[in-house]
Amino acid sequence: MRDGSNALSIHIVDDDEMVRCGLARLMRSAGHSPLSFADGESLLAHLPQAVPDCVLIDITPTGRLGIEPQERLRARLADIPLIAISARDDEETVRLARQLGARFFFHKPVDGLALLDAIKWVTGGPDAR
Repeated sequence: MRDGSNALSIHIVDDDEMVRCGLARLMRSAGHSPLSFADGESLLAHLPQAVPDCVLIDITPTGRLGIEPQERLRARLADIPLIAISARDDEETVRLARQLGARFFFHKPVDGLALLDAIKWVTGGPDAR
């Protein structure tokens, strides 16, 4: 949640630690407060303590999300802007992103500036289009 500054709370979900670290570094460089999770279950467990302004989530149809956590994520994140990221950009993955309610879908490797613009847009941040 916003702390009165322009900083946003961004939750990052990716099973690749290097990707999580890179995205967290990008978020900090933009003045945001990132929290990273290795999977959707960890994010779900943390949500009662802190509601983010935006969630960046790595999705893959056969990956760690699974059907049950996916359904719970969709229900719990219904009012939180979700941006999907994936190494795959096939029809099945894009469909899953839509089913989860993702407002944007990025194919890895992600363009950092485009991602920051998308976050600004979905959160209604300063200079949002």
